[in-house]
Amino acid sequence: MRLLNKLAYALCAVALLSSCGDDDEYSRGEYPLDGYENISLPGTVNIEIEPTEPTTYTVEVSRVNTEGEATMPVEITDNTDDVFTVEPVVFKDGESKSVMTINFPNAEVGKSYHLALKVTDKNFTSPYDQANYLDLTVSRVKWNNVGYVNDEEGNIYCEYYDDFMTGLYGISGDLTTYIQVQERDDKPGYFRLVDPYRAYAKAMGSYDEDGAPHYMYIDATDPKKVYMPSLFDSGMTLDPNYGSLIMWDMAGYYLARNDEASAAQYYGKYENGRITYPKGALLVGESLDPEGGLYPANNTGNGAFYLQITQPEVQYVADPRYDFDWEELFSAGQYTSEILGYNGTAAVSKGTCYVTTDGCDTIFANTYGDLYKITNPYGTNADIYFTVKNGVVGVPGADFAAQATGITVFGQNVYARINSDESSFSEKLINLNITYTNEDGSIEYGSGVDVISNITYSEWGQGIFTYNGLYGGQGLVQISKRDDAEVYRLHDLFEEGYDIDFTWNRETNEVAMEPQYVCEMQGFKVGVMDLESSGLADMAVEEGYVEDPRSYYDPATNTFYFTTIYVDLLSGQVLGDESGPLIGDKETLEVVSTVENGKLRTVSLGDSFKKVAKTAKASSVRKFGKKVNGVGLTPKKAGKASMSRKNNLVSFANR
Repeated sequence: MRLLNKLAYALCAVALLSSCGDDDEYSRGEYPLDGYENISLPGTVNIEIEPTEPTTYTVEVSRVNTEGEATMPVEITDNTDDVFTVEPVVFKDGESKSVMTINFPNAEVGKSYHLALKVTDKNFTSPYDQANYLDLTVSRVKWNNVGYVNDEEGNIYCEYYDDFMTGLYGISGDLTTYIQVQERDDKPGYFRLVDPYRAYAKAMGSYDEDGAPHYMYIDATDPKKVYMPSLFDSGMTLDPNYGSLIMWDMAGYYLARNDEASAAQYYGKYENGRITYPKGALLVGESLDPEGGLYPANNTGNGAFYLQITQPEVQYVADPRYDFDWEELFSAGQYTSEILGYNGTAAVSKGTCYVTTDGCDTIFANTYGDLYKITNPYGTNADIYFTVKNGVVGVPGADFAAQATGITVFGQNVYARINSDESSFSEKLINLNITYTNEDGSIEYGSGVDVISNITYSEWGQGIFTYNGLYGGQGLVQISKRDDAEVYRLHDLFEEGYDIDFTWNRETNEVAMEPQYVCEMQGFKVGVMDLESSGLADMAVEEGYVEDPRSYYDPATNTFYFTTIYVDLLSGQVLGDESGPLIGDKETLEVVSTVENGKLRTVSLGDSFKKVAKTAKASSVRKFGKKVNGVGLTPKKAGKASMSRKNNLVSFANR
């Protein structure tokens, strides 16, 4: 700290020395005249008036020196279309206050006008005064009340659903209220919400009945590009230490910074009389928040901001349960529920809406995409519906957010809630991340992935697998091929019931083995993958673990070469033995036979096959479909390598 202080003093000294040259010229500061008036003007002012209101603006002007009568001269620096006239400001003897009257009788409705004036006369102001100017913007605007909900007094309102407070405070429940909304007469689609949080503020005891109304402005003049042109102060205080609730939207925020490209993805839309915003497009904060800034508001999924301005049209909505014809994708897919511990079969069908009333078929397709049905997956005569649009899994409307399963737990009916973000779809493999709850969602039984698979494999051949990683030795393995892709499965390669898959590009002979479970060993949940799939290939070459990180097939020897790496799936750390990490050793699969016309055809009878065959029963070798135990498998001591280079590898893998 002392050193920092010395440096600070030294810098100050240098600054002083450099500012004191002999050739520098100085001008003496100006002093205000003795007894000057010291007037005060309000600075920047923005006003908006109705066309029926007087075209006059008055502002109080004050002075400190009240001796004598004085007329204040003003200098006008800007006057749009010369629409403003300023009447003389006269202070009577002994009075400290007077009134400035500004007239603009020819101002047109729907147009903004600007007046800038200042006082420079030394008899009225000091050269250093900060309150010697007026910057006035005036707009004459006609606002019309809009809405469709009437009260007993004849007032009309719009339906408003908040999704600002839900995001900041996690507030749940029905936050629908009815508010006054006005639309600019000269600018259809430009709205202002009159005190939209009045009801909430009154309920919380923070509403000022005598204060000016708080307007939230929404520009929907382009129905596809809806945004809030300015920050909105709600006037509602939830915590006095943090100030009032302030709101904006992402599109308006970026447009205020002339960043139209960033605003593009956050625009709201105005259709069928309703304004809505996409998820994550709203911002909220508090005016005195010590950390400052605005926070994403509508991210919780609690609700969805909307403002219903006109009576929503009653349109026919296609019902997935009654208005669709179904085409079966597959009839006996394997259905596995992680949470329910359930295994069975289920049929999956794709729906086509045959009802066209009010264009409901087109509206459904545009809104939700394709509709699918899983028929009776739980054996309870309850079907599950889901949709897929642009590759994203969803549900066909709010009525299907929680779908009955027909299962009961302690007298409670169980409902399935599909989580879109963590679900995926293909016509052969469907992964639905589902949270199981009671009907209202107050009790959660668990979340997990339900898998519906129609992937089938056929017998392909046999091979000798040479273990150089987790195990040593060789073993005869059975090989299957996925019917719809170049995916091959090695059955029971390390542990019974767990198979290892790899892909084979027959054009390039490149091979890939994605991360997958191998077995449990010495407290580790062991996984295997090829080095290039792990993303560590470059590092492994640089560190000298391997020269060639590729995995490939050699047609000359009918052999697959796997450059494998073994990891603990729980920690992500690379596993090793006393000699170092289990990384980079080539493990091989020599194909000795393939299936043709339902029969095994011998491909190779090399030394590897002969060695294994000597110690295996002939029936086990020849008969496909019967488990063949690995021969000569000797588990290596698995553990985290203790070599210094192991630390680098783990650090790299965990980045």
